[in-house]
Amino acid sequence: MHIPYPFNPRYTMNWFLLSLLNDHLNQLLNRYSRIQALRLDLFYQKGTGRYKHYSWNETEREVRMLVERTLQHTNLAGYFWVLENSVDHGCHAHIVFYLDRHLNQATYPIAEKVGTIWREITRREGYYNRCEYKPSYEVSIDRPVNYDDTEAIDNLRYIISYLAKEEQKHGHYHYGASEVPPPSGLGRPRTL
Repeated sequence: MHIPYPFNPRYTMNWFLLSLLNDHLNQLLNRYSRIQALRLDLFYQKGTGRYKHYSWNETEREVRMLVERTLQHTNLAGYFWVLENSVDHGCHAHIVFYLDRHLNQATYPIAEKVGTIWREITRREGYYNRCEYKPSYEVSIDRPVNYDDTEAIDNLRYIISYLAKEEQKHGHYHYGASEVPPPSGLGRPRTL
């Protein structure tokens, strides 16, 4: 099978989720000239009621509440999330938020806001991890992505492919994505 986009070969890909992620990114790049990705992992603290008695549906409900509240308090360009379950972390979520780089220059305040909302929703039983670049990583999520920068786009596709991995999904495919409005028609016309 030929896959037209880069992905992390260390994982078994769910091709349906991978195509959804890439299509969503294509829509964002068609709408916004410069985006910045912010990837967060959402967990429940070990030993809490939520950690011990997780359910896919309950976690999905809380993640949906999180993105709804986050959108009320920020001007994000979009998001895509998936749920997973592992022995170490129980039921948890991976989410990538996309910022319109013309409106948001920094990801840290958004990450802090999301963390505060997640703790409120989970009644202090939840915590989050902000995925930042480390020297051992092949590519950096911290780099802004212009609509015409093929290398940066491919690097971002590689990073977000992690959300499409089969591992830890156990046949449960819980995911959600924002709707992306069509291009506004404002600004300079693009030349490709």
